[in-house]
Amino acid sequence: DGLNWSKAVKLSGKINSLANESFASFGENDNVIYLVSERQGSKGNKDIWVSKRSGKKWSKPKNLGKAINTEFDETSPVLCRQNNTLFFSSKGHYNMGGYDIFYTNKNEKNWSVPKNIGYPLNTTRDDFNYMVLPNCNTGYYSIIDPESGIADIYLIEVNTLLAIPE
Repeated sequence: DGLNWSKAVKLSGKINSLANESFASFGENDNVIYLVSERQGSKGNKDIWVSKRSGKKWSKPKNLGKAINTEFDETSPVLCRQNNTLFFSSKGHYNMGGYDIFYTNKNEKNWSVPKNIGYPLNTTRDDFNYMVLPNCNTGYYSIIDPESGIADIYLIEVNTLLAIPE
């Protein structure tokens, strides 16, 4: 009925650690997870990692590396499966202030240099938790109101030209 959730099940394998792991989303298929973790090996505090499932077990997460992760925080990775574009938020890279939303495309081996998705989606405030919908040009994101400190959620349409792999 869409109102009830099944019981939470801990993922098996080496995916979980004792570190703060604050976000996860499925990747190319349901056998890949992108997660945010502060585990040992991070470039900064919060880094984006990837884990792959083999059978019922998840691999030890691999850091996406310095092309994606900076000495600052990265969070909320979500992949547009249609064109292999990873959207994420970062306090690093070239940004307008606080967290900005970036995107990168994966070729066979590597991720492209992340690009700032730009204004008006990014502002001088914290812009994060962009959740792309399957059509890849519509999504949700949140902005923290500087006066109240409350995050508001917005439905937006993004120019599809942004997500075309180079």
